[in-house]
This record gives sequence, C-alpha cells and structure tokens, in this order.
Amino acid sequence: MAGLFLTTAALRVHLLWRNASSLSQHIAAAPVSERWVSPLSHAILLDTFISNTSISPITRRAGIKAVEAHRAEMTHFRAQYPYPDSTAVKIWAEIRGIEVKIPAYEDAKMKYAEQLLGPDELLVFATAAAVQKPLVGPSPSDPELLAYLEGLGIRFTSPVLVPIAS
Repeated sequence: MAGLFLTTAALRVHLLWRNASSLSQHIAAAPVSERWVSPLSHAILLDTFISNTSISPITRRAGIKAVEAHRAEMTHFRAQYPYPDSTAVKIWAEIRGIEVKIPAYEDAKMKYAEQLLGPDELLVFATAAAVQKPLVGPSPSDPELLAYLEGLGIRFTSPVLVPIAS
C-alpha cells in the first residue's frame, strides 16, 4: 500500500467511531506506518470540538482527548505528519478559491452529511498532493472537479464509501 492521507472528516470518524464505521475499520486495517495526517486536521478538529456548541459535552471531551492523543502519537512519525511546504502552498493557491462540496456519503455502517470544504481543508488536500499520497475519506462527486484536482496531484481512495442518492 502506498499510504493513506486522511482527510479531516476521515480522521474524525477514525478517532470517534473506531469500530462503528467501515471507513474507520479500513483506516485501522492499514499499518500505522502507512497512515498520514496533516497537523492542520488536528487543529481543525480541536477547533470544532471546542467551538461547536451543538456537540454534546461527552462527545466534546472524548473528541478533544482523542485528537490530543492522536497528535502526540503522530509527532513520533514526522515524515507522516507533514506541515505544508512550498509545493503544498503552490497547489493550495490554485484551489483555495474554488467551491468543493462533498456529497452525503455512507459506508456499510454510518452516514455522513454533505459538507462544503473551506480553505483549511483544501490545504490538507494540497499537502497530501505535495507528499504524493492519496486522500482517504469522502471526495467530491463532480467529475470535472475531480479531474481538475487530479491534474494537480490530489487523488482520492475511498473504497468503502458510497454516495447517498438524493
């Protein structure tokens, strides 16, 4: 396996629902040496757990604890915990202004709501492209957008996810 670079959404699923989700089980099946994560994903998740008032206190505490533990674990794998470099920033400059919608998805066990990605998550995508790793997690469904992103080196691999018909 060439490695999996987790989208922030995939990281959240993996940290909070390790055994309840086929996506998380797919990630867990990969050896730790094959899992890549952006430090920005940890920051995005911490911000979500701290500032989102609709998250229950139990989920908030569990989320913060899981993110902090995972962050500490990933700092031991510096190569797999890349900060954006100049290549990533160049790719991000190309995509930061585009609208990227991830449709609602499901795996065999869970459903994931539609999401509109912001520039922070697009920097995660650019960082994955810079280190030439495919992203695992929900991906856009627009074929033209996917082709454009692939032309910049942003690839997705989500074998357990299926778009939910609207």
